Amino acid sequence: MSRRKLKDMFRVQILSVKRQRKKDIEGKTIPTFKNFDIDYDRVSDNNIEIAVRDIFDETDKGYKSLVLSVDKKGATFIISKIRCPLCGKPIQLNEKWFTYICFECDEHKKTNFEMVDVL
Repeated sequence: MSRRKLKDMFRVQILSVKRQRKKDIEGKTIPTFKNFDIDYDRVSDNNIEIAVRDIFDETDKGYKSLVLSVDKKGATFIISKIRCPLCGKPIQLNEKWFTYICFECDEHKKTNFEMVDVL
């Protein structure tokens, strides 16, 4: 084999390893039933309580919230919509940050909630 082919093969291999590492890190941060050890029997349950925290709050108080909707993506279930613990509005999952963003309302300013645990 020529030297150029070896370099190209090595470059492709490095890119695939980086892509796989990014996918692994991203997979651990998505709020799924598998990542938080929730039984798959509770998919249709309306009483799943979760603990969330505000990402930008330095006091780091924890809040309780309810799961409103669950989406199926492949073989996993992603928690796509929760109730805002401060104002009670339903908030969607932000696919880019994997957080729940509640925009400004009368009770609070814009907040980002991250799922911490299942209660």
